[in-house]
Amino acid sequence: MVDASGAPDGAADVPLGRAALVAALSAMVVNASIYLLSVALGAFDALGWFPASREDEMTLGPVLLVSLVSALVGVGVFGIVRRRVERAFRSFAVIAGVVLVVSFVGPLVMDWPPAQVLVLELMHVATAAAVLWAVRPAQWRGDGPGSGSA
Repeated sequence: MVDASGAPDGAADVPLGRAALVAALSAMVVNASIYLLSVALGAFDALGWFPASREDEMTLGPVLLVSLVSALVGVGVFGIVRRRVERAFRSFAVIAGVVLVVSFVGPLVMDWPPAQVLVLELMHVATAAAVLWAVRPAQWRGDGPGSGSA
């Protein structure tokens, strides 16, 4: 399907401002939930907003900040890709997948317990999913899930 701008995948239909808001809020809510659940299950010692003295302790403040920044950067990259590539969403999904795989390296090389590494990796996946969902053209055209159209 070709949209009015000539983009075959509808990427031009995505309002970047709204997509950025949806991606950022989604990533922040999901990652905060993952963090709070991991604290409740004992993966992290204490619930806090900002790191105290331990350099290896994850707290809610940085989780929210990194989720926000990562989602906004992701939508920004999508905005650049959609101006330069014909099949923007597909190309962006490949880029996002590569970045996600590369992001797995950081937690794996940290000297953290496996449960904490797993939580961090899960947050990376959640952020990537939030960005992909927010910039999905069907999300904004009205023909996505929940739109009521068949």
